[in-house]
Amino acid sequence: MLKMRQIRQMQEHEREEYIRLSSFAFQYTLTPEELVKRAASLVPQENWGCYGEEGLEARLTLLPMEVYVGGKPFAMGGIAGVATWPEKRRGGRVAGLLSHSLRVMKEQGQMISMLHPFKFEFYRRFGWETYAEYKKLELGPHQLPRFPAVAGRIVRTTELDILAPVYEAYAVRYNGMLVRSRKWWEDRVLARKNEGRLGAAYFDADGQAKGYILYKVADYTLTVYEWVALDGEAYRGLWNFIADHDSMLGSAGKVQLLMAHPGDRLASLLKDPRILQETVPYFMARLVDAEAFLNRYSFRQGVKGELHLHIRDEQAPWNEGGYAIRLGEEGARVRRSAAGDEAASVEALSCGIGILTSMLLGYERPSFWYEHGLLTGSASQLELLEAAVPEGRPFLLDFF
Repeated sequence: MLKMRQIRQMQEHEREEYIRLSSFAFQYTLTPEELVKRAASLVPQENWGCYGEEGLEARLTLLPMEVYVGGKPFAMGGIAGVATWPEKRRGGRVAGLLSHSLRVMKEQGQMISMLHPFKFEFYRRFGWETYAEYKKLELGPHQLPRFPAVAGRIVRTTELDILAPVYEAYAVRYNGMLVRSRKWWEDRVLARKNEGRLGAAYFDADGQAKGYILYKVADYTLTVYEWVALDGEAYRGLWNFIADHDSMLGSAGKVQLLMAHPGDRLASLLKDPRILQETVPYFMARLVDAEAFLNRYSFRQGVKGELHLHIRDEQAPWNEGGYAIRLGEEGARVRRSAAGDEAASVEALSCGIGILTSMLLGYERPSFWYEHGLLTGSASQLELLEAAVPEGRPFLLDFF
């Protein structure tokens, strides 16, 4: 039966078949009209299926995207919509699709891949590792901050020409943030205005937009779906704006900030810091082309030395092996190391592709993985790697 399987892109006439599988797997219902509309939105070149004798057995979507790492855009392949019919599970179909996707991404020049896991343990087997988390905040009306008046003003708006430049200035600061296209803004970020979602931007005294929120007020709850503030003034100005909604919340209402940066320190600015806070592991990432990624990666300036890495990657064998990275005034020079040379010696640092991804994106420091035995090698090489990898501050505001 295994040899009868075929992995290929979706064909035009198969659109509704893909949507039916997804709606069953993710447990949502569509009207006939919604099914036709959703099917029409699919891009055949972005959708891959595993086919058997009975037709489509498993599917996924491979989205061509870009993300910021070290302030530079990197080509990224976003994995989404992974689904299998229940009776076809545990037969290697999704594994085959993931392995195939890695080869496709490599051919398309995508150096990194990201996905939202249904189960973290499952995707770790294929080289993906946690890279982003967010903080969820909840405050009662009596807990809302009342900061001194700021010099700027709030304008209620969802104008893309106002919000997008603020987002870009914010996103470039954090590893793993999407480079949003205008279509992404319109289809994914702003498409829910008809559901009562609103927007408000903070402008400083010079008339420059420095922050914004996308939010909704309903049932005595103010829910913030997206929060972006470029500086402390904008941060305080947006919170003052939220606090001005206290009369709409009543005594039993609440404010929910659904996706704050994990480093958000609102609690430290409050009279009573005992607000509800939850840190939520979110997205996973893995390098697709380690050599290309390392050549583009911005190691910390001023660090000198030669770093030796040995990477393990069963799912993408082109990444397997040794790397010598010479660090100097002119940046980093990366070369592959032949088997048996110094890069494969006991001095070299050794780890799996997921651990390497976690370190380079800044989710965990090299010393953390070294302490727990998932990064091995000499202490001197660890010291060099620790010095060479910048503090990354990973984050992601989007979902796919």
